[in-house]
Amino acid sequence: GWDNAPAGLAGEVLRVWRKRLDPGRRTAVVHVNPVYDADGFDVRRLAAGVPTAGIRDAEDLPALVEIARFAEGRTGAAELHAYLDRRVALFLGEKETVS
Repeated sequence: GWDNAPAGLAGEVLRVWRKRLDPGRRTAVVHVNPVYDADGFDVRRLAAGVPTAGIRDAEDLPALVEIARFAEGRTGAAELHAYLDRRVALFLGEKETVS
């Protein structure tokens, strides 16, 4: 399937959304897609400015949503490293919760 028909429509909707309804970018937009684009060797994207993550297993959705905030550039490398350190510690059983 293709989520963006006709091509470019989703990007245009997002552009209007950003300009008229959310100029401060309070709402993050991330596209999670199981469809592979063989021509680009990547997952199919809705628009160039929308972070897109490929997903195969529904169990991976929470982790993809958590990490998606870093793909939009809303946070810096230090916050990403801290987040990944917390995830590793949780995986290794060193902490009870992840924030």
